[in-house]
Amino acid sequence: MTPRTLLSRPFRFSAGPAALLAGLCMTQTAWADTLPTNHNLPSSQQGKAPPAPKKLPQHSPDWGVFNTGKGAAAGFGTVGGFGQARWAEDWSDIVNTPPEKRKNDWFNRLKYIRLTDKGDIWLSINGEERLRYIFENQPMMGAAGKTNASRVLLRNMYGADLHIGEHIRAYAEFLWGVGGGSNYYGYQTGYQRERLDLQQGILEVKGNLLGAKMGVMGGRQVFLDAPVSMQSARDLTNVQQTWDGFRGYAVWKSFRLDIFDFMQTNKLPQNVFADGTNYNARMYGIYTSTALLPLCRP
Repeated sequence: MTPRTLLSRPFRFSAGPAALLAGLCMTQTAWADTLPTNHNLPSSQQGKAPPAPKKLPQHSPDWGVFNTGKGAAAGFGTVGGFGQARWAEDWSDIVNTPPEKRKNDWFNRLKYIRLTDKGDIWLSINGEERLRYIFENQPMMGAAGKTNASRVLLRNMYGADLHIGEHIRAYAEFLWGVGGGSNYYGYQTGYQRERLDLQQGILEVKGNLLGAKMGVMGGRQVFLDAPVSMQSARDLTNVQQTWDGFRGYAVWKSFRLDIFDFMQTNKLPQNVFADGTNYNARMYGIYTSTALLPLCRP
């Protein structure tokens, strides 16, 4: 089966500080919903078994055709073992991993912790320690007013993902960003130095309705369902960009819908657990994607 690349034709309307997004976005490669039958195959492949279904990205929910691009097409960022947004991971598949293979990584015991005998309530713990060193002879092409700037950046970030049955999930993530060095600059913005604070705090209610996987996520969160030119995880800094508000999503076989309304998180306060909401920066809109099924077929 030869996959074909889908077209991408996003378009958006914007007015003032707010933007309404609407797009027909198909990225990278999509696959047919069902495997072809023998009589639809080329003569050279007649009588042969159809190819095996495409595997899901590791530790990713099943979004069907929208698992394209390591799950990025679903609107929650890439998930290839580890996600851009850690709450986008789904470690429930680890129960199907053979015990001898599961023991190869000590941290696997932290990724799926059963809290009940039935396993319907479980906890996943994640963490990140990232150390970066940056040297710049003329920072910002000389506009920073510094020379030979050395910056040492340390990100300490830990999260816990609690699943309560199939329909409720709560996620909390805490961050402490440290910035030092010599002749440094840019630490006053709150995106390099950050005292211990809530980086993300989400309550999600989800389920199957009208033939779609639907859910509502409220709270502080990283939002990645937008063109990179408009919004990204901003992962180069110690502190990622987060938003306070809600998003509602619905994913069908070949069409998905995302509705969102956010205010930007205010990262300027330097005290512990002092981050608030910047009500002057609002992002809201509707984002849609569809897979053109005729182009998905071999």
